[in-house]
Amino acid sequence: MKNIIKQPQALFLSKLQLRKLFTKNPKPGKHVIHPFEHIDWVGKIPLKLLEISRVQKAPNLPEVHTLEGDLLVSLSGKAEFLSGGNLIDRTTVKKNGKSIRHEFTGSSIAGGTQFMLGVGDWLWIPPGIAPQHKTRTTARLLII
Repeated sequence: MKNIIKQPQALFLSKLQLRKLFTKNPKPGKHVIHPFEHIDWVGKIPLKLLEISRVQKAPNLPEVHTLEGDLLVSLSGKAEFLSGGNLIDRTTVKKNGKSIRHEFTGSSIAGGTQFMLGVGDWLWIPPGIAPQHKTRTTARLLII
């Protein structure tokens, strides 16, 4: 059984660790990468590493966070983002059967602006704006 560190004072991820993390075979879909699995850091640090692989359409639904924005920094690969426009078929997000009042999803986005993120590119999604993404390959993003 691993020791769980509840409140880290600092987290360091070297380029070598990041490269090693990114050489693992990606799983199709969208998921958070946990580089420090022995540290319970999710929810305590305002960032996450997101991996999207071979995501072309649903279930990759657009989502809106009305109280927080997302700063996306592309670390590897390329991903196409559609941001803004109108959220179609808007519904409240539910987690564990309970509605999350300030989060919404929909079937698609009508209108909006397309952005292609490559390594080193940044994209700011303000609160209340719907983003949706896709990629034919694999992209890894830092979300702050």
